[in-house]
This record gives sequence, C-alpha cells and structure tokens, in this order.
Amino acid sequence: MDSSNKIQSPLFVQQTIEHVPLSNRKLVLVHLIGGNDGLNTVIPTQQDAYYRLRPNLSIKAKNTFSIGTDYGLHLSLESLMPWFEKGFINILHNIGYPNPSRSHFKSIDVWKTASGDATKLLETGWVGRYLDAECESNLRTSFKAIELSEELSLTMKGTNKFGISFESPESLFKSLSSPVMRKNVLRYKKMSPIENPLLEFMYKTVQQGHLKMKALQKAYKNVRLPVRFPKTSIGDDLKSVAEVIQCYDETQVFYLSFGSFDTHAQQSNRHSTLLKKFSQSLSSFIDCLSKLNRMHEVCILVFSEFGRRVKENGSKGTDHGAGNVSFVVSPHLNRAGVYNELIDLEKLSDGDVGFTIDFRQIYATILEDWLETDSELILNGRFDKLPLFKRLEYVV
Repeated sequence: MDSSNKIQSPLFVQQTIEHVPLSNRKLVLVHLIGGNDGLNTVIPTQQDAYYRLRPNLSIKAKNTFSIGTDYGLHLSLESLMPWFEKGFINILHNIGYPNPSRSHFKSIDVWKTASGDATKLLETGWVGRYLDAECESNLRTSFKAIELSEELSLTMKGTNKFGISFESPESLFKSLSSPVMRKNVLRYKKMSPIENPLLEFMYKTVQQGHLKMKALQKAYKNVRLPVRFPKTSIGDDLKSVAEVIQCYDETQVFYLSFGSFDTHAQQSNRHSTLLKKFSQSLSSFIDCLSKLNRMHEVCILVFSEFGRRVKENGSKGTDHGAGNVSFVVSPHLNRAGVYNELIDLEKLSDGDVGFTIDFRQIYATILEDWLETDSELILNGRFDKLPLFKRLEYVV
C-alpha cells in the first residue's frame, strides 16, 4: 500500500489492547442496511473506470475530503474527518464472501450467521454462538449482548443463549411497570419452592432478568452524557449505547441498524443525507466516549450486507452488487487510514467489486484479538486474522 494512504495514530493513543481489561471491552456493530454504496462513500479518485461507469453519480476528487493520493471521503462524512486524522478509523476495501447473493435477505443472513454461503444458511447467529461459548449463566437470555431494536435478530440468537433487544432504555424500563411484567414476577415469586425443573428455570429467568433490568434502571438515572447527539434514529441508538456503556458494565456487544441504503433511483441526495446522519451520529458517539474516558474500551465495526453495482443504472441510482467497504473504529489500530487497496475497477467480477477480504476474517480478528475467544468454534472454521489492532509485540 502506498505510504501516502497511511495515517499513523498520534502518541496519545499509542496504547495497546493489552492495556484494556477483557471484562471492560465493548464491541459495537453498526449495520448500514440496504447495501451502502461503498464507491460513493470512499471515492476512488484515481480510477478512470469509476468516472466512466458513473457519468452522473461519480464524485470528482475536488468534491471529496482527500485521504491520500488515491481516495477521497464523501463530503457528508465531514464529522468523521477529525477522527480519521487522529488515527481512529480503518477503511477496509473489497469485503465480501464467495458466491455472493444480491438478495438483501440472503446476504444479511450470511453476515448474521457468518455462514459465508447464501445456499447454506445457519440457524444461529455469530454473536449468539459467542454467547453460547462465553456466558456461564444457565439463563437463556443474556444482557451481555444488546440489540437496539423492537425484535431480536438472528445475529444475537445462539443455541442456548440469546441477547436481549429493546428500542431504547426508556422502553425497557417502561416494561418493568407493565401489568404483564408485574403479574409474572408476582406469579413466580409465589411458586417457590418449585419441584418442576422447567418451572424453576422459568422462575429464575424472570426473576434474574427483572433484577438486571432494575439494576440497569437504577444506574441509568444517574447518567449524564457530555455530548448532545443528533435527533435521528441512529443518533438515538448510539446515544442509548453510550448510556448503557457508562452505567452498566455487563453488556459487551451492541448491535444496531440504520438505513435504508437501497438507492436504486435518484441516489445522490438520499445517499448524501444518510451518510451525513451516520457521520454526525458516529462522531458524537466517539466524542462522547472519549470525554467519558471510555473510548479506549470500545471497538466499532461498520458494515453493509453488500455493495452496489459499479455501473450506475438508468434511474441515476445503483443496483445490488457484491464487495464493499467496511470501517473499523478504535484508538488501538495497528495501522489507521486505508487498510488495503480497492480492486482495479477495470477488472470486475460480473460487473461487481470482487472480494479480497472475507468478512469472517474481520469477525475472527475481533473475536480473537479484541474479545479473546476461540473464533474457530464460533465461526465454524479457521479464517486468517488481519493485523488490525496494536499489540505489545507491534510496539517499537
């Protein structure tokens, strides 16, 4: 890679991941649903094919934030530029998997389950299998993984353990005072001692889950964030994540979605608006955790189920593609900036960006280096790790 595309981390973040206790580490997964157009997010300003295949949608180099000689960031990502310059952001090109599907549902399930094969999807999610492997509690539902959603997705469902989902902390706490919750808690309180093992398990689940929610609610009342978040769906979700991180150490994995980036027609304005909301919200999140002295505990992965076709369509939009760009955000990056080169757009795979990095390599790296667990067990296979994080053996 051209050294002009490397941005080294400043001295104040030159600490390694070994300095962060495993119990304190958090992973935040941000899914840009609908298939974000990576080529108009990180613009390949030196590739003629990009401009030739996108006569209407291409973005000139002068209308981007330059991040080296070969790439520019979309202007709507302005809020993230200070963090890019400080070395907090890694941009990974050509992320995908073999025989990609252009179906949203199938490709999303490939990412959620880490199956790597749209024809052989799994029944459990990769975070759910992480919970299976790492949660010692005999309870099925775990606060170790939280999804900001009305309904728990496949990502968070294991064989024996599930994460928990709620739209916001306030909605969770509201359920504490609901008639149904009160009725169930009182019902199971009256059933002790219990001879039926199944009923006893249900009792413990309800009771302990209720106690955890009460503990979270009590701690939440005292949370005061030093940064205002944008009043957008992703801004609200990231604000909720920051609040939980600040008041409840048990949760280790957070999952949220934002979109839709399914820009088949009149893409330019819509894509710009979505990227601006994403950028401002993520920047506020990083700024907030930095001011709380918690950002060193957090790794963020931003991804989309697939990219868009390289050639624009007749509606000034782009259709479903394959390989795409992902972002890893952390103050512990071994090499910040552009991690690897975008493929030559003169050499496409059926009109798409092919993949040179299997997304499961990113998962494996995060699982092994950040969460320090057996990635082969969780991903059902061994995938080569990427040197994303700064470790003691890397420091000179």
